[in-house]
Amino acid sequence: MSNNWMETASGGRVDLVDLDLNTYVLEDMARSLAGKCRFNDQTMDFMHISVAEHSVRVCDVLPDHLRLFGLAHDMHEGITGDITRPVKRLLPDFRAFELTIQADVMTAFCGRMPNYDEWQIINTADRRMGVTEAGVVLSGRGLDWDMREEYPPYPQVTIECWDTRTAYRNFIERFKELA
Repeated sequence: MSNNWMETASGGRVDLVDLDLNTYVLEDMARSLAGKCRFNDQTMDFMHISVAEHSVRVCDVLPDHLRLFGLAHDMHEGITGDITRPVKRLLPDFRAFELTIQADVMTAFCGRMPNYDEWQIINTADRRMGVTEAGVVLSGRGLDWDMREEYPPYPQVTIECWDTRTAYRNFIERFKELA
């Protein structure tokens, strides 16, 4: 094991250099995602929209054959953290690292990475959900986002801002339904 490892809630260790699919534990990932607020926690009135809630919502708008991928699309953030898109643009080395972790985590929990066409559908749902969430929790409502026209919000989705335990439980339940 390298010196670049992190301890998980269950006491396990994830080595960030010598990746091992067997070190990822669903409950550790769900716990981390449930506690991570999207938009770098820059939301109005402390409205906590977690990565776990976001992932469940993305999953729920996808066709059945892509739902598990949709649920897992941000699971790597249980290891890397939820870094905002503008920061990622400034850190190309981080983006490469993140993609490596994402591929590893997706393989561990989904059996494989989505193919290009599947990723396009998942990415569209992810971005549309981000615009939907921004309209509820951000002071600017995401109205000045350059991608809002291409990725309109989902009118039928209700953002509830689940508490951490609810987000954790809902993520785990959805995963067990789909896996």
